[in-house]
Amino acid sequence: MKIRTPEQVKNGLIARGTLLNPGRDMSQFSGLIDPSYIDMYSIFDGFPKYKYDDANAIRILPFGEILDGVKTKVIMGRLAFADFLMGSDSYTFDIENCESEIKFEINSSIVSDSYMSFWNEYLEGKYDFL
Repeated sequence: MKIRTPEQVKNGLIARGTLLNPGRDMSQFSGLIDPSYIDMYSIFDGFPKYKYDDANAIRILPFGEILDGVKTKVIMGRLAFADFLMGSDSYTFDIENCESEIKFEINSSIVSDSYMSFWNEYLEGKYDFL
């Protein structure tokens, strides 16, 4: 099934047994970041602290961590939104365009064609290795 909405992403993650933070109010970011990110974080706000997906060692960062720079920084208009292998690398997105590629932070290699493509691949198990 092709994932098309943030609610479908949330349901897919729950079906995988992934723990999620509740959604947060993202209205203050309207006009500052792509609306797709606002919609997603309104539905669920990443994974709880120290909770990684058991199948792929990925942790989707809560938006507060993204903003606080706990694990991330803005690099040429990109934000790290997910942590891989406890900080060995991060997945980044273009803050203004959810149709832009998802890339690794360290070497800028392309991971996925777009934000929603990333979620489709994630839920299909493309990134699972454990």
